[in-house]
Amino acid sequence: QSIYGWRGADVSNILRFSHDHIIKLEQNYRSTPAILEAANSVIQKNENRHGKKLWSQEKQGDPVEVFHAPTDLEEAQAVISRIQYFQQEHNIRWNEIAILYRSNALSRQFEIALMQRKIPYEVFGGLEFSERSEIKDLLAYLRAIANPLDQEALLRIINVPRRGISDPFLDELTQQQRGEQISLWDILEQIKNSQRHFPNHPRGIQGIRNFVDLIHKAQHRFAQEGLGASLAWLLEEINYKKAIEEEVKSEKMREFKWENAQEYVNALTQFEEETPPEQATLQHFLSENALGQSRFAKSKEHKTDKIQLMTLHSAKGLEFPICFIVGLEDRILPHEKSMKETGIEEERRLFYVGITRARKKLILSMARSRMRMGKMEPTQPSRFLYELPKSQLKITHAKELPTDCNLTP
Repeated sequence: QSIYGWRGADVSNILRFSHDHIIKLEQNYRSTPAILEAANSVIQKNENRHGKKLWSQEKQGDPVEVFHAPTDLEEAQAVISRIQYFQQEHNIRWNEIAILYRSNALSRQFEIALMQRKIPYEVFGGLEFSERSEIKDLLAYLRAIANPLDQEALLRIINVPRRGISDPFLDELTQQQRGEQISLWDILEQIKNSQRHFPNHPRGIQGIRNFVDLIHKAQHRFAQEGLGASLAWLLEEINYKKAIEEEVKSEKMREFKWENAQEYVNALTQFEEETPPEQATLQHFLSENALGQSRFAKSKEHKTDKIQLMTLHSAKGLEFPICFIVGLEDRILPHEKSMKETGIEEERRLFYVGITRARKKLILSMARSRMRMGKMEPTQPSRFLYELPKSQLKITHAKELPTDCNLTP
């Protein structure tokens, strides 16, 4: 299957094989007939392929479950509750379960739900949400805004995006700061107020003045307005999307990083909605975030039995007894940048790959509304859901899912 078109793969290379003798490998030794029927029904809609129908000698197996939840947050909570049901009622190990998604940005809600319930997980072939460089950038901005004396945070983002502050100039500043035993922020403010002069670094001086002004403006914003709205303003103010485009060559990676940045806006908005107004502050968000990450990191150290989270691209060649494919909505799967017919076929092949990762149980999920840049927007079910055979589907609402076991974290 050519699911790597973005890397230059071309399905026509496979189609040209028909000039030679074709041997169809149709017997499947992994999935149940119910899962294979779903896979066959989807992929047959692609025109650019050689006809092939997978079959298995396994027992028919359970129908494919499809459920919808009111929001992306409730979708994640329902998926994790379903996972706990399998683990507690059917003695399934964590590492026998995979959560698959089209875009890495979707992992955040599931990581949060897993951390809340102290369930070990691993982001296969990638970094956990909080470890991604763009999230570290934005977290450093939040830390610097909350406390400009946080030198580690300042040094990470003083040149993100580039402000013409060279490394030698920064070294000179930190040497002065250590020698005088004052904070780096004090030196930056003195430069801003023309109390320190560095005639050899005119561009860097202007960059520092702009940076100090930005931090002051951001402090006012975060104190007066919502956290999510303030971070959305900050991304616009520093033109972070353009900074990503200038630093990252791969269009796919640019898209990945910007989606993660947008998802971080959603994270702050969600925190506001779930927190009493008097506690919905930047300082409280940072302390809760640090404490939760620290506790969970210690709890999952040395554990090998972990739920696997991964993109559909990363799942190629793998298999799991139980697979969840989440976020089955138009604009996600198929991706909003793949809406042309050739792109739709590649997205459909990707969905097919996801379906055929499941050996015994396949659960598909979607949210009827999803947060984008801090605002809840209605969604449309993925067009691929309508291509599944109704005879092999079990469609439910998230609240109807069997979770009749102790789900207390």
